[in-house]
Amino acid sequence: DRSRFMAILACENKSHDPKRVHVNKEGLGYDLGIAQINSRFHSNRVKEFFGQNFNEAMSDPVRNILYAVYLYQHQGFTPWVCAHKLSLAEEK
Repeated sequence: DRSRFMAILACENKSHDPKRVHVNKEGLGYDLGIAQINSRFHSNRVKEFFGQNFNEAMSDPVRNILYAVYLYQHQGFTPWVCAHKLSLAEEK
């Protein structure tokens, strides 16, 4: 799964820039950080996990990857658009 995860991360954020922001269609928030975590769907849980606001926590590369691992453990690769583009998505 590590090689698949790395392929997904490279597709989502080729430069692995921890501050990279991708603005989604209206109403779908934005994706932030190395693993491009979505603000609309994950802001509250990120705040619960790390005790920080979404932008602060997800701009930190370690917290971003930790949260990505949490997502993977609970949902597989399905939260990432690139997992579907690369046919790597699988449900947990």
